Amino acid sequence: MESSVFNFNNTKFHMTAEFQPIVNLRDQKIVRYEALARFKNEEGITVSTQKVIDSAERQGSVAVITDFIFKLICHLIVKKTDLKVAFNFSHCLLSDPAYPEKFYHQCLQQGVNPRNIEIEISEKVTKEQLIHGQAFLKKAKEYGFSISLDDFGAGNIEIDSLALFNFDTIKIDRSIVDGIGHDQAKRNALQKILQNILHLNLHVICEGVEKKADLNLLKKYKDIGIQGYIFYYPLTIRQLKLLEDF
Repeated sequence: MESSVFNFNNTKFHMTAEFQPIVNLRDQKIVRYEALARFKNEEGITVSTQKVIDSAERQGSVAVITDFIFKLICHLIVKKTDLKVAFNFSHCLLSDPAYPEKFYHQCLQQGVNPRNIEIEISEKVTKEQLIHGQAFLKKAKEYGFSISLDDFGAGNIEIDSLALFNFDTIKIDRSIVDGIGHDQAKRNALQKILQNILHLNLHVICEGVEKKADLNLLKKYKDIGIQGYIFYYPLTIRQLKLLEDF
């Protein structure tokens, strides 16, 4: 269950996942993980995750990756019931309102609480796709899943549109965050974003925090989440189990 073979364009890929810890800035404790698909070719050489997913989206086979990652998350939560995990959900699947029910039934079958799982909508999504995906978003929330918008600031969604879609979490893209400790323009841009979303009563996570100067500037916001190498690199499944003791 912790790995699978993904056949794509007449090529076999060995598929597994790593888990990036997300830390609460106030107490610097891990509050959840993001599951990240990982691929190796038949020779055992690591292949770019983004390239594989981009190709799978173009060919209409990204659901195979999504289904594997979701099943793996459920498999791990069964072993540790308080584990909270997010995963990236392709914009290509957002128009399918049957997916939340499919996820929910998998949770029921394995005894997993949907509240432990957050569905991240990818940065490629457009406002129009989100509008057409309202049935998906509404149904997923009804079943208890959380919904987050990934890589905010680097994609197509503007601040004024956020309130329309009832997200639980906004993840600010690393391109906005990286370098704020030494770049006044980037610092101002991030402050403007935070001022506009912190009052929306949702979780905010800053991605790509790798420098101490950047972290020090973020500390005044206290309860935001931090995802970045300054605290943790992505963990293998074995490392996750050791850290979480299961």
